[in-house]
Amino acid sequence: MASSLTAECTPLKKEYDACFNGWFGVTLSPSIQAEQYEKNCGALWASYRDCVHRAVESKGLMQLLNDARSENHSTSPYHHPRNPPHLPDKSR
Repeated sequence: MASSLTAECTPLKKEYDACFNGWFGVTLSPSIQAEQYEKNCGALWASYRDCVHRAVESKGLMQLLNDARSENHSTSPYHHPRNPPHLPDKSR
């Protein structure tokens, strides 16, 4: 698996990737997928997401991302159950 945006986030990424891949490989029933995912991997995802968000901000990339989002309204940056579209952008 690839490294993350920063070395600081790579251990979190690898741990989350392993959790997600394990969950994805064994979870077949749609009715329990979200609940099992949240139970097993939700906290890992939140930690990794927050680490990447800090890295994006520290590298000055937030404006670039916001510009890209404003140019492409048809694509949501939120593809994860812990990041629903109604949550505000943390950079504001």
